[in-house]
Amino acid sequence: MPDLFFDTSILMNSRDLVPAPLPLPGLPPGAVARALRHLDDGSVRSTLVDLPKGWASGRVAGAAAQQGYVTHGTLHDGDTVLDAGAFFFHPPGHPFSWQAEQDVGLILILNAPQIYAPAATSGAQPEAILALRPVDVPVTPSLIDGKASGVIRRVLWQDPVSGADTRHLTIPQGVSGLGAEWHPCNEEIFCLTRDTVADDAHPFRAGSFLFNPAFAVHGGNRKVNAAQTTMLEWHDGLWAINRYTE
Repeated sequence: MPDLFFDTSILMNSRDLVPAPLPLPGLPPGAVARALRHLDDGSVRSTLVDLPKGWASGRVAGAAAQQGYVTHGTLHDGDTVLDAGAFFFHPPGHPFSWQAEQDVGLILILNAPQIYAPAATSGAQPEAILALRPVDVPVTPSLIDGKASGVIRRVLWQDPVSGADTRHLTIPQGVSGLGAEWHPCNEEIFCLTRDTVADDAHPFRAGSFLFNPAFAVHGGNRKVNAAQTTMLEWHDGLWAINRYTE
């Protein structure tokens, strides 16, 4: 049994975060960020980004891999159109050219410290995901202790080397809580939607962000899910669920 941590999970409402200029070198000014998580070296791991109408990146590429999920508006990347609900993955050096013809919001996930520069290549890299809608991704069975959990899981991207992945999850109303658990990787979760249900006082709602550090015990107070919830969840290593009992 590895050394485990307790009371280290962080739950916040993204609406309470103070907007600031997007702190990523190489992009034009005007983009606004609300950082969700920083790495130990201070670099951005995940952030909400708001692009104002008329903003354009120019043709650039990132030194690090990046993922994104459009929360509202329509983002153009050359001939690719990313509407609300679209996911993308760019490996290092992948060229892109973003244009916001209306106000656009996205969740941006950086796989390492990021800096942008004019793109050195012209074509898309083969492992890039230009635009993917979760509904077009097959459901991966979600089994806990050998039984179906009731969670609808779609894996949008996975690193073939580290096992890190990003998932779109739907938790239907009535799914039972799993109890205390821990994972061998860092886990970040953003609540995309949560149905409105009378007398539902759960603090995890649309716009909430939850960070469960690696080897952190969490989830012990879960009960039956009162309202259907959709989430984007991402990990920095191979995810596994481990039950915790005292």
